[in-house]
Amino acid sequence: MADIIRIIIKGESGYGPVDEAYSDKVIIDHDSIRYEYKPVVENKINTPRKWSYMTSSPIFQKMKYNPGDIAFIVESSRFIREVRGVKIAGGFAKVRFVDSDGGIKLRVSRLFPTKEAAEASLPKKTKLRSQ
Repeated sequence: MADIIRIIIKGESGYGPVDEAYSDKVIIDHDSIRYEYKPVVENKINTPRKWSYMTSSPIFQKMKYNPGDIAFIVESSRFIREVRGVKIAGGFAKVRFVDSDGGIKLRVSRLFPTKEAAEASLPKKTKLRSQ
């Protein structure tokens, strides 16, 4: 199976006056996201626009998992468990728990590359109000 290197989403305006017509494009790479907006007719209000965001964060770059990779999951919004990938396909991952013989099938979005990233996703503890 080929790896996805870049995702490009193109769009154009539909029904409306030509003064408001435009084409736009979103480009997602392994380390960046870019957006381009091009009006059909340029004027003071409707100008071309571009923006981009690039990161060197290892967490952003590690969002791709392969069988055998170590990752972390959050269970019951309280517990962090270390897992090893067995099969990853169609947005789902079949993983085995490192600390036991069990396993689970879950969405790849529930996998975290580091224990710290998993801890950061836990809900913040709130203080109980006294009555």
